Amino acid sequence: MTACRSVALIGDSTAVNLEQADIVGALNSIGVDDIRLEVSGGRSMAERLRGQENAVEVANRLAASGYGGCWVVVIGANDAANIAAGSNTTAATRVGGMLDAIGGQPTIWMGATSVAGAGPWARPNVLAFNADVERVLDGAGNVVYADWDEAASGQPWYVSDGIHPNADGSAAMASFIASNLLFFFPQR
Repeated sequence: MTACRSVALIGDSTAVNLEQADIVGALNSIGVDDIRLEVSGGRSMAERLRGQENAVEVANRLAASGYGGCWVVVIGANDAANIAAGSNTTAATRVGGMLDAIGGQPTIWMGATSVAGAGPWARPNVLAFNADVERVLDGAGNVVYADWDEAASGQPWYVSDGIHPNADGSAAMASFIASNLLFFFPQR
Protein backbone atom coordinates (compact mmCIF):
# COMPACT_ATOMS: atom_id res chain seq x y z
CA MET A 1 0.00 0.00 0.00
CA THR A 2 1.05 3.61 -0.54
CA ALA A 3 1.16 6.29 2.12
CA CYS A 4 -0.70 8.49 -0.37
CA ARG A 5 -4.36 8.36 0.64
CA SER A 6 -5.17 11.34 -1.62
CA VAL A 7 -3.77 11.90 -5.10
CA ALA A 8 -4.24 14.94 -7.32
CA LEU A 9 -3.27 14.11 -10.90
CA ILE A 10 -2.74 17.08 -13.20
CA GLY A 11 -2.38 16.07 -16.82
CA ASP A 12 -2.47 17.09 -20.46
CA SER A 13 -3.88 15.22 -23.47
CA THR A 14 -1.41 12.37 -22.96
CA ALA A 15 -3.33 11.56 -19.76
CA VAL A 16 -6.86 12.05 -21.12
CA ASN A 17 -7.54 8.31 -21.44
CA LEU A 18 -6.31 7.38 -17.97
CA GLU A 19 -9.85 7.26 -16.64
CA GLN A 20 -10.83 4.76 -19.36
CA ALA A 21 -7.66 2.84 -18.48
CA ASP A 22 -9.04 2.56 -14.91
CA ILE A 23 -6.52 4.78 -13.15
CA VAL A 24 -9.10 5.02 -10.35
CA GLY A 25 -9.08 1.25 -9.91
CA ALA A 26 -5.28 1.11 -10.08
CA LEU A 27 -4.96 3.80 -7.39
CA ASN A 28 -7.73 2.35 -5.20
CA SER A 29 -5.92 -1.01 -5.28
CA ILE A 30 -2.83 0.55 -3.64
CA GLY A 31 -4.80 2.39 -0.94
CA VAL A 32 -5.67 5.75 -2.53
CA ASP A 33 -9.17 6.79 -1.39
CA ASP A 34 -9.37 10.37 -2.71
CA ILE A 35 -8.49 10.81 -6.40
CA ARG A 36 -8.71 14.18 -8.10
CA LEU A 37 -8.24 13.96 -11.85
CA GLU A 38 -7.49 17.33 -13.43
CA VAL A 39 -6.77 16.36 -17.02
CA SER A 40 -7.31 18.47 -20.12
CA GLY A 41 -5.97 18.45 -23.66
CA GLY A 42 -3.61 21.23 -24.64
CA ARG A 43 -2.63 21.97 -21.04
CA SER A 44 0.82 23.31 -20.25
CA MET A 45 2.36 24.94 -17.20
CA ALA A 46 2.49 28.45 -18.66
CA GLU A 47 0.25 28.91 -21.69
CA ARG A 48 -3.49 28.39 -21.53
CA LEU A 49 -6.15 27.61 -24.03
CA ARG A 50 -9.26 29.78 -24.03
CA GLY A 51 -11.49 28.86 -21.09
CA GLN A 52 -8.93 26.47 -19.61
CA GLU A 53 -6.64 26.70 -16.60
CA ASN A 54 -3.00 25.94 -17.13
CA ALA A 55 -1.34 23.35 -14.86
CA VAL A 56 0.02 25.91 -12.38
CA GLU A 57 -3.42 27.48 -12.05
CA VAL A 58 -4.97 24.07 -11.40
CA ALA A 59 -2.37 23.29 -8.73
CA ASN A 60 -2.88 26.72 -7.11
CA ARG A 61 -6.68 26.20 -7.09
CA LEU A 62 -6.35 22.77 -5.47
CA ALA A 63 -3.87 24.06 -2.89
CA ALA A 64 -6.10 27.06 -2.09
CA SER A 65 -9.03 24.70 -1.54
CA GLY A 66 -7.04 23.04 1.24
CA TYR A 67 -5.92 19.96 -0.70
CA GLY A 68 -3.19 18.11 1.14
CA GLY A 69 -1.88 14.88 -0.28
CA CYS A 70 0.23 13.46 -3.03
CA TRP A 71 0.49 14.83 -6.56
CA VAL A 72 1.13 13.26 -9.94
CA VAL A 73 2.24 15.64 -12.68
CA VAL A 74 1.68 14.38 -16.24
CA ILE A 75 2.51 17.66 -17.95
CA GLY A 76 5.38 18.49 -20.28
CA ALA A 77 4.74 17.55 -23.90
CA ASN A 78 3.01 20.85 -24.65
CA ASP A 79 5.59 22.80 -22.64
CA ALA A 80 8.37 21.21 -24.70
CA ALA A 81 6.51 22.05 -27.91
CA ASN A 82 5.78 25.63 -26.81
CA ILE A 83 9.43 26.24 -25.95
CA ALA A 84 10.51 24.71 -29.28
CA ALA A 85 8.03 27.01 -31.04
CA GLY A 86 9.58 30.09 -29.44
CA SER A 87 8.05 30.64 -26.00
CA ASN A 88 10.25 32.74 -23.72
CA THR A 89 9.00 30.96 -20.59
CA THR A 90 11.81 28.57 -19.64
CA ALA A 91 11.46 25.06 -18.29
CA ALA A 92 12.86 26.29 -14.96
CA THR A 93 10.16 28.96 -14.67
CA ARG A 94 7.44 26.49 -15.61
CA VAL A 95 8.56 23.79 -13.19
CA GLY A 96 9.23 26.35 -10.45
CA GLY A 97 5.64 27.54 -10.69
CA MET A 98 4.35 23.99 -10.23
CA LEU A 99 6.69 23.33 -7.31
CA ASP A 100 5.58 26.56 -5.60
CA ALA A 101 1.92 25.60 -6.00
CA ILE A 102 2.46 22.02 -4.78
CA GLY A 103 4.30 23.35 -1.75
CA GLY A 104 6.61 20.44 -0.94
CA GLN A 105 3.92 17.75 -0.83
CA PRO A 106 4.90 14.27 -2.10
CA THR A 107 4.98 14.37 -5.90
CA ILE A 108 5.64 12.01 -8.79
CA TRP A 109 6.69 14.06 -11.82
CA MET A 110 6.37 11.98 -14.97
CA GLY A 111 8.74 12.73 -17.79
CA ALA A 112 7.02 13.43 -21.10
CA THR A 113 7.50 11.17 -24.10
CA SER A 114 7.30 11.43 -27.85
CA VAL A 115 8.46 9.36 -30.76
CA ALA A 116 7.39 12.03 -33.27
CA GLY A 117 10.11 12.74 -35.82
CA ALA A 118 9.28 16.35 -36.67
CA GLY A 119 7.50 19.46 -35.45
CA PRO A 120 7.39 21.13 -32.04
CA TRP A 121 6.50 17.82 -30.30
CA ALA A 122 9.45 15.99 -31.90
CA ARG A 123 11.33 13.61 -29.66
CA PRO A 124 14.52 15.75 -29.38
CA ASN A 125 12.47 18.70 -28.07
CA VAL A 126 10.68 16.55 -25.50
CA LEU A 127 13.92 14.90 -24.35
CA ALA A 128 15.62 18.30 -23.98
CA PHE A 129 12.68 19.52 -21.91
CA ASN A 130 12.81 16.39 -19.73
CA ALA A 131 16.51 16.98 -19.08
CA ASP A 132 15.73 20.54 -17.98
CA VAL A 133 12.95 19.26 -15.70
CA GLU A 134 15.29 16.72 -14.10
CA ARG A 135 17.86 19.46 -13.40
CA VAL A 136 15.24 21.67 -11.75
CA LEU A 137 13.84 18.80 -9.68
CA ASP A 138 17.28 17.71 -8.43
CA GLY A 139 17.18 18.45 -4.73
CA ALA A 140 13.53 19.57 -4.80
CA GLY A 141 12.72 17.59 -1.66
CA ASN A 142 9.63 15.44 -1.83
CA VAL A 143 9.46 15.37 -5.65
CA VAL A 144 10.49 12.28 -7.60
CA TYR A 145 11.12 12.21 -11.35
CA ALA A 146 9.63 9.09 -12.95
CA ASP A 147 11.01 8.48 -16.42
CA TRP A 148 7.89 7.60 -18.40
CA ASP A 149 9.82 8.15 -21.64
CA GLU A 150 12.25 5.38 -20.72
CA ALA A 151 9.34 3.02 -20.05
CA ALA A 152 7.28 3.96 -23.10
CA SER A 153 9.55 5.02 -25.97
CA GLY A 154 10.41 1.54 -27.23
CA GLN A 155 6.85 0.26 -26.97
CA PRO A 156 4.00 0.17 -29.53
CA TRP A 157 1.92 2.36 -27.20
CA TYR A 158 1.41 5.42 -29.44
CA VAL A 159 -1.30 6.54 -31.82
CA SER A 160 -0.15 7.71 -35.26
CA ASP A 161 1.02 11.16 -34.04
CA GLY A 162 3.78 9.58 -31.93
CA ILE A 163 2.79 11.66 -28.89
CA HIS A 164 -0.46 10.33 -27.46
CA PRO A 165 -0.79 6.86 -25.98
CA ASN A 166 -3.13 4.28 -27.42
CA ALA A 167 -5.33 2.15 -25.12
CA ASP A 168 -2.42 -0.13 -24.20
CA GLY A 169 -0.22 2.90 -23.54
CA SER A 170 -2.82 4.49 -21.28
CA ALA A 171 -3.19 1.21 -19.35
CA ALA A 172 0.60 1.00 -19.01
CA MET A 173 0.70 4.62 -17.83
CA ALA A 174 -1.93 3.91 -15.14
CA SER A 175 0.12 0.96 -13.93
CA PHE A 176 3.34 3.03 -14.06
CA ILE A 177 1.79 5.75 -11.90
CA ALA A 178 0.53 3.25 -9.31
CA SER A 179 3.87 1.42 -9.23
CA ASN A 180 5.81 4.65 -8.71
CA LEU A 181 3.51 5.79 -5.90
CA LEU A 182 4.05 2.42 -4.20
CA PHE A 183 7.80 2.51 -4.70
CA PHE A 184 8.53 6.11 -3.76
CA PHE A 185 5.80 6.73 -1.18
CA PRO A 186 5.14 3.39 0.56
CA GLN A 187 3.03 3.03 3.66
CA ARG A 188 5.35 2.63 6.62
